Amino acid sequence: MSKAAEDKAYNEAIDQAEKAFKNEQLTTARMKFQEAQTIKPSEELPPRRIKEIDVLIDQRNKDRLAQQQRDLDEKYRQAIVLADNSYKEKSYSVAKLQYKQASLIKPDEQYPKTQMALMDKLMNEAKAPETYVMKLPEIEPAKPVSKPIINTEESAQTTAARAQNFVTTNDYGDAVKKADEAFGIKDYAVARFYYYKANDLKPTEEYPKKQIELIRKLIDSQMSTTDVSDYDKAIAQADAAFGNKNYTIAKFFYYKALDVKSWEKYPKDRIDEILALTNSLLSEREEKEYKDIIAKADEAYFNKDIVIARFYYNKALSIKRDEEYPKIKLKDIQKLIEQDARDHQNELYQSYIQLGDQAMQSGNYAIARFNYNKALTMRPDEKYPKDQIKAIKEAIEKRNN
Repeated sequence: MSKAAEDKAYNEAIDQAEKAFKNEQLTTARMKFQEAQTIKPSEELPPRRIKEIDVLIDQRNKDRLAQQQRDLDEKYRQAIVLADNSYKEKSYSVAKLQYKQASLIKPDEQYPKTQMALMDKLMNEAKAPETYVMKLPEIEPAKPVSKPIINTEESAQTTAARAQNFVTTNDYGDAVKKADEAFGIKDYAVARFYYYKANDLKPTEEYPKKQIELIRKLIDSQMSTTDVSDYDKAIAQADAAFGNKNYTIAKFFYYKALDVKSWEKYPKDRIDEILALTNSLLSEREEKEYKDIIAKADEAYFNKDIVIARFYYNKALSIKRDEEYPKIKLKDIQKLIEQDARDHQNELYQSYIQLGDQAMQSGNYAIARFNYNKALTMRPDEKYPKDQIKAIKEAIEKRNN
């Protein structure tokens, strides 16, 4: 191969590799850098990039495994909370089933097995048949405290019109007032947002700074030790890479930190600094437009107006397609929407059970059976409404004989 042909092939491979690397297509990028390395083994860039990619791929694999474990831990925790609550309500047969579900999630855990044995003992010791009303426990969420405004049926035209009228807070006193009100009801995520806003408006004021630090401690105390550790570790790795001017890796880990704590200001500021250092910014006009849109999106998000927030995060992505922050916030919004749907289903299920129980106690078996059947259409595997329908059938047969 001639030198000109060699240079051309090398440059093409590097261009393709760098493009894939920028788009976080790590496997493709690694392959292309390896290709470039075979063409010019003496060049320093390909092996250095391959080493960086190996670090990122290894981290992604660790992240995936860690996320799987966190999901399993959370599923187990919720099962135990449900079971413990039923136990406290003396609904022993329900509790036993729920402890069994927890044991299936984590077969090596001894606690649910011990509790199942205790439920058997308590049921055997009962002097009268157990009667119970299925009451879904309220699991206190870490955030948000006040319920988001989620109207997914709002038309795009209505959303756009409301968005045009959305104005962000630009007064220090107003920002502090909103922050203090949210802090008073322990809605720390909202409080922190407005304390940050107040701090931006009057950087010399000490009060917002003290409140931000207090909230950091309060929120960290509500988070799992794994999440707090993951955030701190990501920040440490990002800062180290930033100090060594490895800006691609630094940006990766700052975004990783935002995946854990999407509300934190520090990693966002660092990413902006990296974009400036690497000449990755858009024109001054486009940057200002993007930042203004993100400011509106963030404030709408913390005002709990989820539809407006989603509108502006999507608008931000139309300006910066590859920017991760709006994508992270859109994932947060999707989680809120899904949780809202689950909450609605739980409330509806509980209402059918309560109506069924009330009718059952009044001897109105037709209405009771109707509501228990409604509950079963929502949760076909639930034992309680099945048992109640069976009890209704037996009561009717006994009455007719």
